Amino acid sequence: MLFRDVSDRKEAEAQREMLTAELSHRVKNTLAVVQALARSPGAPDQTVEQYRDRLIGRIQALARAHDQLLETHWQSADLKALIDATLLAYGGTGRHDLVAAEGPDIRLTPKQGLGLALILHELATNASKYGSLSVNGGSLSLIWTREKNDQVRLIWQEIDGSEVRESTKDGFGTKLIKQACTYELDGSAELKFSPVGLVAEIMFPME
Repeated sequence: MLFRDVSDRKEAEAQREMLTAELSHRVKNTLAVVQALARSPGAPDQTVEQYRDRLIGRIQALARAHDQLLETHWQSADLKALIDATLLAYGGTGRHDLVAAEGPDIRLTPKQGLGLALILHELATNASKYGSLSVNGGSLSLIWTREKNDQVRLIWQEIDGSEVRESTKDGFGTKLIKQACTYELDGSAELKFSPVGLVAEIMFPME
């Protein structure tokens, strides 16, 4: 019995050490992301207050993802819960007539969860300031599917919003979305600027 107790204690200690090391690694990665965001220049016509608010919003998006990951001991994040948390920050889940979000159960890795948190934050911020969530009668649809090739396809579609036009030069938000898809999700992002609103198609592999 004593041998079993010692063995169980050593196993528990080993698991705690592994979890601590993983948490330290993830926190360092997150701080590196925050540092990169802080160093990134804002738009030429952006005020200091606007830059500050956007930076705080991005950090809060990472914090929401961290909360989810802590609940699973940094094992995974739920895609639907991540979407709901993002929309809640913009009043989305309280406006069911404006937002529709549906898809299968998808578990994200910690890296994917943090990357997608930033992507969803950028899309939601844009929608609330300039897109379909900024005008009366506008709506938003989020549909995600699991494809046969073990890929996740997420479609963000704004409907009946303000007319949007594709810029000849990507802004920081657009660059962040594409870079996060490439480096955090190992996937891709395609943004289409239709007359009725933005459509973003995000693809990334299941892990």
